[in-house]
Amino acid sequence: MYRHALNGFSFRGSAAAAATLTHNPKVTLVEADAAVQLEDTQTGAAWGLDRIDQHALPLNGSYLYERTGAGVTAYIMIVALPAANQAYREITFKVVSSMADNEVKPRVFFTNFPNRVLYVRDIPASGGWRDIFRNIFRLPPRYLIAERGGEVAGILPLVYQNDLLFGKALLSAPFCVEGGPLAADDEANTALVKAALALQQETQAPYIEFRSRRARQAGWTVRKDLYATFSGPLSADDQENLKAIPRKQRAVVRKTLESSLVSETPEDVDDTFRIYSESVRNLGTPVFAKRYFAALRKAFGKDCDAVVIKDQGEPVSAVLNFYHKDTVLPYYGGGTPAARRSGANDFLYWEVMRRAALKGYRRFDFGRSKAGTGAFAFKKNWGFEPEWLEYEYHFLPGQSMPDKNPLNPKYALFIATWKKLPLPVANFIGPWIIRGLG
Repeated sequence: MYRHALNGFSFRGSAAAAATLTHNPKVTLVEADAAVQLEDTQTGAAWGLDRIDQHALPLNGSYLYERTGAGVTAYIMIVALPAANQAYREITFKVVSSMADNEVKPRVFFTNFPNRVLYVRDIPASGGWRDIFRNIFRLPPRYLIAERGGEVAGILPLVYQNDLLFGKALLSAPFCVEGGPLAADDEANTALVKAALALQQETQAPYIEFRSRRARQAGWTVRKDLYATFSGPLSADDQENLKAIPRKQRAVVRKTLESSLVSETPEDVDDTFRIYSESVRNLGTPVFAKRYFAALRKAFGKDCDAVVIKDQGEPVSAVLNFYHKDTVLPYYGGGTPAARRSGANDFLYWEVMRRAALKGYRRFDFGRSKAGTGAFAFKKNWGFEPEWLEYEYHFLPGQSMPDKNPLNPKYALFIATWKKLPLPVANFIGPWIIRGLG
């Protein structure tokens, strides 16, 4: 039939695979198999047809299409697709470290994917996480792109880490809360994972890490007790949002509303970085380079801003925020010692809520925190319940779970020493260390 009547082929697959096929410019129509009934009279019918509906002679030269097929046995021959059509049923791969600005198919896939995909944001004009990994952290991105029939069926943004202090790893995605494959269907997901395992063998990275919200890779090691994320709804009404905060924390926020604290949203990252770098130094943690914050603002444009809290004109707390769909995500935040005395940190996150609700955002994502930390307890005080993230790991033989946790006792001396460093020294050395901690 497909040689003489129709120029096409048949296949068995998921609805998502069929939807992907409709985007191929060589395909006019994708239609599900269905029962067909014909009723018509064919004139000038050949002798074989004419004899089917007319046993007695003389034949009248016509055939009436009204038979039900009762009592007929149909034999179906299944023939493999010709080589020219293999592209429509096979998945092929690319591994890329840099996608040119005119290579738009992966970006279209990101845009149309139904879930939150902040960690794979790519913008033609200014790059995205991919360019930040490469240009800011000097970490080579190894994006795996699955294609079916010339169209993107899945993407796995992997980054190869090879650090003198912290060793090798393949991560999806470093410096982000979530990661892992984005696939149109299970077939594409399986193929992406298989390609990632081949890349692990090639690089001899001791482990692959997928920062999954929910584990889905069979046979992988899952860690559910390290990080939790916190989120909840935002109302358009400030009073409703205030009432949703538990009583004790709500009293703290109300007190700051009566103080001299004010919020601003500056165009630059100067105050935000200065406050953040001081805050993480005081916690004993290496800081990013300032140009990382500037690169995020440039890459995400209107979907990234900073909120800075001032006390009598002096910046005391700040946070860099991301916006995606209906959600605001405060990401990198900190405060000076003066902020703890004035309640500026509490006022900061209230202002992020208030400003986001005013813009129409309806969900507040407080981001991830490690179990047992002050940040974890602070977020619970706001009434958010932890949702444990299920990070997935695949190890080479003989390798074990990495432990870059600052609560690890082996880092205690390093942390105590780092807290005492002058801020300019910490800001100079920090970016060289943090690239291996992402």
